[in-house]
Amino acid sequence: MRPLFEQFQHLARLRRQRDEWRHGALQTLAVGADHLVFARCSGRAATVVALNRGPAVQVALPLQHLPLGP
Repeated sequence: MRPLFEQFQHLARLRRQRDEWRHGALQTLAVGADHLVFARCSGRAATVVALNRGPAVQVALPLQHLPLGP
């Protein structure tokens, strides 16, 4: 596993490469007592982020509603 500082450097490099991470709209996809799922969307790209602090859960995500072009 990488040291924490190297992980942050790696994420910073990825952020520079991903337009939706820098300028994308934020869309909440699912919220529960112990989980949150959101997307950052920009044009034709989207990144979905899922956070869970509890036991495993199954969540249906409305990905068809993400504002992505053809």
